[in-house]
Amino acid sequence: MDLIVFLKNNKYQAITFLNDKGEITTHPLTKFKSESDLFSALHIKPELAQYFPYDAEPSLVFIEEKQSIRIKLLASSPSLETI
Repeated sequence: MDLIVFLKNNKYQAITFLNDKGEITTHPLTKFKSESDLFSALHIKPELAQYFPYDAEPSLVFIEEKQSIRIKLLASSPSLETI
């Protein structure tokens, strides 16, 4: 199952993460047609993904050899900014 479909099925509407410049970035899930679109926006090709649905702020961590990135999963849409 594609990651974007999985997230939408679990009622998530947006993600937020720190971009390459260290700025908080928020995108609606509708911006991504597939997980490859998401990975392209995050500038990562993960070898491992970890899902933390029960944390106070649900998140995903994507890990590759040289870096990792944590994205927060948002169930309701705040004022969304796009890149």
